[in-house]
Amino acid sequence: ESDPEFSQLFKVQARFESELSLAEATLTYPAFLASIGRDRGHLPLTADAVAELLYYGGRAAESQTKVTAQLGIIAEVVAEANYLAERKGKATIDRGVVEDALDAAERRGSHSRDIVHELLSRGTIRVDTMGERVGQVNAISVVFDGPHMFGRPCRVTSVVYPGVEGPVNIAREVEMSGPIHSKGVLILAGFLASRFAQRRPLSFSASLVFEQTYEAIDGDSASASELYALLSALSGFPLTQELAVTGSVDQQGGIQPVGGLNEKIEAFYDLCKVKGLTGRQGVIIPMTNRDALMLRKDVVEAIRDKGFHLHAVTTVEEGIELLTRCPAGALDSDGGFPEGTVFSAVARRLDQFHRAMGDFIRGGLR
Repeated sequence: ESDPEFSQLFKVQARFESELSLAEATLTYPAFLASIGRDRGHLPLTADAVAELLYYGGRAAESQTKVTAQLGIIAEVVAEANYLAERKGKATIDRGVVEDALDAAERRGSHSRDIVHELLSRGTIRVDTMGERVGQVNAISVVFDGPHMFGRPCRVTSVVYPGVEGPVNIAREVEMSGPIHSKGVLILAGFLASRFAQRRPLSFSASLVFEQTYEAIDGDSASASELYALLSALSGFPLTQELAVTGSVDQQGGIQPVGGLNEKIEAFYDLCKVKGLTGRQGVIIPMTNRDALMLRKDVVEAIRDKGFHLHAVTTVEEGIELLTRCPAGALDSDGGFPEGTVFSAVARRLDQFHRAMGDFIRGGLR
């Protein structure tokens, strides 16, 4: 952009891919690992050790069908695994030694995560994993600590009242919200308008906030959580606290994929395990994120044993039904929702707010 002659002097573009397909990796990884092993005098790797490194590469890429092309981080793991294997007097680097090397690297980079986890476990940062609450849902954000990333469960709450402002993002009002997060909150107003403002304008105000967060917030991966908290506050239907939510939402109510999925799921599982697993706890994820699932082995075992659950959804309606254990409701031919549904209660509350605002305006005119 700065040099107008650059494109004339350098005519061939080169790009570095950040990921490899699994088919490519099954050839590339063994060849690369054998090469650095010869160059650095490492012990030979067993087949199950290479498989574990492929799994780690898939986890780094957040994909079941691709692995990271950043082979330097794979080489670092192998170097530490070789050191551990030599200390133990092994003739090869096997899966167990690779797992020990990965665990050691995780421990070294988990200082901030452990502090947050302790605060959550002690209740200093309050996140409920049992019971029900109106206008409150468990979201999961991701926190970056240098090169390490970890999940952080947090409460999203909403309070509603008559007005005309619509959803108000408290973090934005105090300049703690990034543009993508603020965009996500504005999308919520679009969803509500598409569902509930076809016969009369929306006449409500609402405050939305991530409780007990003191750092800047950005990204739209919690927009589904915020919408569920808002729908609960409007309808009066309580949300189960045994489920946490991640996913972004569009104006039509579709649930979209997010990043950091594995770290988010594992963080909520760790919190539930400390506070007591009920057998009903779990995380609601976007259906389109299923390929990103590369979870820790203990979490996989808990899901297999039905002690923890994953619920993949494609729409807001599916998510709110899981959280309230009640039908969401679909528009009928008269433009209303069936009685006893979440959306029927939302529409009724919005009608009350609309009448209240009309009475207020007429009273002011008199």
